[in-house]
Amino acid sequence: MKKGTEIKEVISIELLNYIFISLLMFLLICPSMIQAQNINNDFIRYSQEMEQGLSESLSVKDYRKTIRLLNDWFEKYYRQDAATKANFQEGSIEMLMATCYFYLAEETAKDLKTDSTLIYLEKAISYGFIDYKSIKANADFEFLNQEQRFITLTESIKEKGDYLFVLKNSGHYTGSEAEVPMFEYKVSDIDLVKVKEYFNLDSIAGTGDEMSKILNLLNWAHGLIRHDGTKSCYETNAVDIYRFATENKCGVNCRALAVFLNECYLALGIKSRFITCNPKNYDDLDVHVINHVFSGQLGKWVWIDPTYNLYVTDDKGSLLSIFEVREKIINDEEIRINENANWNNEKSITKEEYIDNYMVKNLYWFQSALVFSYNTESSGNFKKNRHIALYPTGFNREVNQNTEVIVYDDIYFWER
Repeated sequence: MKKGTEIKEVISIELLNYIFISLLMFLLICPSMIQAQNINNDFIRYSQEMEQGLSESLSVKDYRKTIRLLNDWFEKYYRQDAATKANFQEGSIEMLMATCYFYLAEETAKDLKTDSTLIYLEKAISYGFIDYKSIKANADFEFLNQEQRFITLTESIKEKGDYLFVLKNSGHYTGSEAEVPMFEYKVSDIDLVKVKEYFNLDSIAGTGDEMSKILNLLNWAHGLIRHDGTKSCYETNAVDIYRFATENKCGVNCRALAVFLNECYLALGIKSRFITCNPKNYDDLDVHVINHVFSGQLGKWVWIDPTYNLYVTDDKGSLLSIFEVREKIINDEEIRINENANWNNEKSITKEEYIDNYMVKNLYWFQSALVFSYNTESSGNFKKNRHIALYPTGFNREVNQNTEVIVYDDIYFWER
């Protein structure tokens, strides 16, 4: 996964964008990832100090000051050598700039300032802002609907940023793949027994039927470890992820949460994978990781998201899998999320926020490890564990062919 890849925190249009800004601020530089050879340490220190200025200006929503700070940073950044530049995620910082310009456009739109609003929107788009719905469905911009310049701007990002349009126009899947490896679930791993005992999972799961156990574990994991998309957790098994969060009194990102819950399911003999859900735009670093869990009771896979204590159903209340949700979105069929879905037990989450405004973007292609066991994500296991990517036909991106197998067969990938 690319450096800096995280999910936007709270699923609401306003908070989602604001948290994205905060997230990108942390992506400016990660001291633990600094390349030590031939770098300009003065520029590194300057960048680290500037994070404080960014934090202060963003906390009071002073986007003009934020843009001035970023412009100054970019001016210095472009004069650096390749070794120094390698320590920064330039695309993420450009998106921070883009989001600030978008907010300025919203501010001027409230005063019905046509020229200023359009200038800021043009700036936002030039830096990579492509969230079509945040512009088209934004009441602040309604006064521009008859402006040809506004129409041209929004149409210029439709094919990238109208995420429902993008998903509906994705390629179809093909038939069976030849000579593809099978997914493995090492539920008898002796270390998973230790995980089960450490967390007393039998007690957590309860004595009800299998689906009640699956949902009990979901609710427990969600309450046990907070979500914090700005916090990179490099621990790779359930016990160490829990200890990391407890000892540092912090949350962890969506991937760590899904890895944690995955091992807990495996420890109880339940087949489970963690799936990286990705957007079509490869420059978009915002992905989301959830669990793909098999219920023998239902005879099917189900969508489980520990970040939001969330699962998805159809209009009759039947639990849905990841691939079923994708198909229903494309076909305009009704889907629902559970009523107690929330973020960190602090903010409730609606279907419109989670599915319509967020996950619709990240259901374009998917990635999964091949073998799931204790410590699946450890450096040793990660290097030798093959990864499978499910693409719709017609999609392509740069990929390391030695570690990733690309398939177009959804029946194989989802084990249907």
